[in-house]
Amino acid sequence: MRVVVPVGPKRRMIGVVWDMDLSGDYQYDGELKEILDVLDHAPFLSRNYREFITRVSDYYFHPLGLALEEALPSVVFSSRTRSIEAILKARPRHVRAETPLERYVTKRPHTLTPSQQKVLDAVCEEMEQAVFSPVLLHGVTGSGKTEIYLRAAQKALAAGRNVLVLVPEIALATQLITWFREALGSVVGVWHSRMTGNQKLMTWNAIQDGTVKVVVGVRSAVFAPLENLGLIVVDEEHEGSYKQDSRLRYNARDLAILKAKIHRATVLLGSATPSLVSFRKAHEGVFKLLRLTERVFQVPLPKVEIVDMRSRSGKTSQETPWWMSLILKRSIEETLAQGEQCLLFLNRRGYAPFVFCTECGHVFKCPHCDLALTLHKAFSKGSGQCLVCHTCGFHTEALPLCPGCNGARLESRGLGTEQVLQGVTELFPDAMAERFDSDTLGSKKRYSTVLEGFRKGGIDILVGTQMVTKGFDFPNLGLVGVIWGDQSLHYPSFNASERTFQLLTQVAGRAGRRERRGRVVIQTYQPDHYTLVASSRHDFEMFAFTEMKKRQALHYPPYGWLINLIFTGKNENNVKKCAFSCLKIARTLEEALKRRYTEGVDILGPAPGIRSRVKDTYFWNLLIKGGHRGIVRAVVRGVLQDLKKKDRMGVRIEIDCDPVGIA
Repeated sequence: MRVVVPVGPKRRMIGVVWDMDLSGDYQYDGELKEILDVLDHAPFLSRNYREFITRVSDYYFHPLGLALEEALPSVVFSSRTRSIEAILKARPRHVRAETPLERYVTKRPHTLTPSQQKVLDAVCEEMEQAVFSPVLLHGVTGSGKTEIYLRAAQKALAAGRNVLVLVPEIALATQLITWFREALGSVVGVWHSRMTGNQKLMTWNAIQDGTVKVVVGVRSAVFAPLENLGLIVVDEEHEGSYKQDSRLRYNARDLAILKAKIHRATVLLGSATPSLVSFRKAHEGVFKLLRLTERVFQVPLPKVEIVDMRSRSGKTSQETPWWMSLILKRSIEETLAQGEQCLLFLNRRGYAPFVFCTECGHVFKCPHCDLALTLHKAFSKGSGQCLVCHTCGFHTEALPLCPGCNGARLESRGLGTEQVLQGVTELFPDAMAERFDSDTLGSKKRYSTVLEGFRKGGIDILVGTQMVTKGFDFPNLGLVGVIWGDQSLHYPSFNASERTFQLLTQVAGRAGRRERRGRVVIQTYQPDHYTLVASSRHDFEMFAFTEMKKRQALHYPPYGWLINLIFTGKNENNVKKCAFSCLKIARTLEEALKRRYTEGVDILGPAPGIRSRVKDTYFWNLLIKGGHRGIVRAVVRGVLQDLKKKDRMGVRIEIDCDPVGIA
């Protein structure tokens, strides 16, 4: 239960009675204070929930109280004085948690395909055993995984057990909540970051009193207090969105597996492009592997064509802008002539990623981050051309003259969705074209209008970022054009190839969902790279085994364990000193630990982060890598223990266990 306790002469705080020690075997010489008040009439957190939070705290090296604060809605538990006072003053109120339902919903099939039925039977068989059972569902795009989730949830409810469904994005949560509510009724609740504190509290209470038995939500929904779980679904389990990148840096997919273990439930991980960590576990029999190799409407996977852009080398022809091949242009013309729609994918917002002076070389950079400002020719927070930092939100009017030399020869380089839309509008003036990215979709109404317009055929060409690659069903989409297929391939992270393959496969999967086979054109400067070749062949296993062989040689996941120590502070010199101090401690610990473990660790760094300065804060990384999880965690635990005795000089240290990328 939650209790109010006195801290100091006047301050009050809310705490949670975590457990009871009735033995009386404790020694304390100071004055014991009385609890001021008990806020709950019944246990607020179950034993299962406390075990879950305890294990989360331990695994991620995050203090138990802070882990609990991350998990619970701020209207019920907080360390902030203002929030505490609001909780104490609050009276129970009935608040309707309104969830906007999608106006356009694909009709559910009356019957399953033989492949779907086989998979559903296998999932239900696992659930009937009422033991921890991890299942990886590898199904191609459009194979009907969502329908299996729904019917499996119905089976769980019929057996008297509850269901948790996780999706990577709020947009998909809204879409799934519509399908689940139509199928299951009012027992379905929703959980995501756009809900108000009171809405979350209402959902929390509804879960605890049993009126909500199914929760659909994004990563934070893994902390919903569902008991008696029979099924946990993690849709698009490979998605990086499940990893929180600040404070408690948890991965909701991994916590879903932990939660299923505690509740003796079935956890169903679904994806067309499974993470290599999950795929290896399935390949070795740790997870049960189920496959869906065909699309629901018997339409073959789209035909993928790779276009070599090296010969163009940034040239603009009379027919096309520099970033568009003749093949892509003609494909758009053919698709529009057939009355079908086109999706052009580029994972970069704005008009151009940087602006510079050709006279003195000055590059326009964010004053708060060590990053170039992106040029926008139309920006919601400014009039006319604007320079924007996509990391901290700083924006300023684009200047006509260089502040370095007062010259007027300013040029922009690179490509963004805004420039692509401009080029498409000029090339195809009779077609209705729109952008779908976070710059243009500031409101829910605008978001729904663009999506519904494209679904119903009011928009002919949609230019979008990765927002449009996940889970959407566009029945008349005939062509997907990937403007820059190798854009993310050489991002400085161990899993850049994996993320590129997943992104290309997901966006390609939007094409050809009904009677006709879709077409995909991928423009690239590296047409022979195994990632793009495997993507063009829809051959996940070819990519997976090639990539895993490389990972194994370098001891990267799924053949190794990573923990990244992130050092941040306002003084760069202090941040650097603290990082090197930890390096020294880690090396000393490794030598001692080698006697216990058969192998040591690789200590990479310390080095400045990829974004070395963000919001006037400096970032340094120290990466601990090893083939044995025990020694990696032992080194980090020893570093943290040693740091308690030292002055951190105002430097904050965050622990990122199992990073999906390096900050």
